[in-house]
Amino acid sequence: MKQELDTKSGRRLQSTMPASTTVLHRNRKGTPQEKATARRWVNKFRSFMRSRRAMSQPTPIKKPPIPHLVDTRRAAEILGRSAATLKRWRAEGVGPNWIELQGRISYDVNVLLEYIQENTRVASVRAAMEEAREAV
Repeated sequence: MKQELDTKSGRRLQSTMPASTTVLHRNRKGTPQEKATARRWVNKFRSFMRSRRAMSQPTPIKKPPIPHLVDTRRAAEILGRSAATLKRWRAEGVGPNWIELQGRISYDVNVLLEYIQENTRVASVRAAMEEAREAV
């Protein structure tokens, strides 16, 4: 193994790479076996550096979709209710979620559609069983 001198502390460092590998890598002289050893060490180092570069790349952050907002009157039309009903639901804490920006009430269309889906009821147990059989 090659002994090197640390410039800061003056201590001797022991390299993990054989001395012949360093020399061979620089001047490309030596026996075929020494050259093969040098190539293996260089390839290991390059592979290690590639894996470090791959790990250091940031993963892309998935941005949420931009909501399509509508006012209370349009939300009431979508739900088939009056604007006064939506106002009452907000006061009671029921109904679909809403957004308040600078004192104005808005509803996300996707939230309204989810609300409709969650509150859709099947007429009877028999109809639900038939629906389940058709889905399979």
